Amino acid sequence: MRWSIGRKIASAFGVALAMLLVVGVVSHDSTAKLIDSAEWVRHSHQVVTGLDEFLSAMKDAETGQRGYLITGTPRYLEPYQGARELADQKLKQVRELTADNPDQQQRLATQIAASSQQQMVGMDQVVQAMENIKTASTQNVASTKQTETASRNIGELGRKLEKLVALYKVNAKERSMAANAS
Repeated sequence: MRWSIGRKIASAFGVALAMLLVVGVVSHDSTAKLIDSAEWVRHSHQVVTGLDEFLSAMKDAETGQRGYLITGTPRYLEPYQGARELADQKLKQVRELTADNPDQQQRLATQIAASSQQQMVGMDQVVQAMENIKTASTQNVASTKQTETASRNIGELGRKLEKLVALYKVNAKERSMAANAS
């Protein structure tokens, strides 16, 4: 069977149209994947930013507590209390941001939240110890040792918390690199 020129031209346009359709579908799929990856990267950056702000609030609480310990002046407890509240808010925000990821929720609950809670309890103990020192001279030696132990524990917990935040940053960077690769 011989094809006429009109039929050959129509066939060529049909093939070209089919190829254009395939390219369009593949482009649409790739664009959708890119948008999804970009959204995950943005989400990861929000989590990392929230963790950074949380860590900053924890450091501010330590600074306020330290000011109180150095001066013995109760007005230095105000920044401490404010930073504690801010840390709680930031941790709540990170929990909300990671609600879609059970693994992150588990790490957040077992590692970061637990460590920060221990750190807050330790700071409260240090403040209470300082108050005990101020009110009872007979408890002076024991309270000082309690303050030193709690301060060391707080420093260790702070270092652990910084390592956990660094781990989240590495995970976010890996997501970003994976998103850029696709």
